[in-house]
Amino acid sequence: MAKPRDRELVCVYRAGDMAAAAFLTQLLEEAGIRTFSLEAGLDGFPRIYFGTQGYRLMISGNDAEARAEEIAHIIRQFEQTMGYGPHKPTRESEAED
Repeated sequence: MAKPRDRELVCVYRAGDMAAAAFLTQLLEEAGIRTFSLEAGLDGFPRIYFGTQGYRLMISGNDAEARAEEIAHIIRQFEQTMGYGPHKPTRESEAED
């Protein structure tokens, strides 16, 4: 049986913005989404950058598939509140930086 793949959803904001990280974590946890990790770094994964670094949000397994629409709504809410977006999570957006 195949293991569910993690699905990467964008949630990218200024590097080092700990207030943004805390706010997004709060939004996800309030929605009952706990299978996620917030990672930073320059490792070639699709993401959007503000400056030279960014963060990506990984949401694992069943939460990613079953709740993708809800998670996307949370991310839009986050972006609007923080004054970010709309953005496209593509490698092309990285090349434009």
